[in-house]
Amino acid sequence: MLLREAGCQVTSIVGAQAVERLRQIQQTDLLVLAHSVPRSEKQKVLEIFRHTCKAPILSLLAPHQEKLPQADFAVEATSPADFVRVVQEILAE
Repeated sequence: MLLREAGCQVTSIVGAQAVERLRQIQQTDLLVLAHSVPRSEKQKVLEIFRHTCKAPILSLLAPHQEKLPQADFAVEATSPADFVRVVQEILAE
């Protein structure tokens, strides 16, 4: 919702079954991984995504979570404005 309000086109993928939709994505500007996704699921998503798409990956972190090595960016977005700002900076690169 935040990214849509900021003018971004967003496709949400939620749950293990929806991960299969990742195999269909060949082009996108950015993949954002939620902080609440278990690390093992994030790694699976990263593997699937990287086979079909080379877009940058932003991993949102909860306090004390470590960045996944496969993610291009990681941020502990402490506010909605911070999250939107980080996404806009990445997309502007």
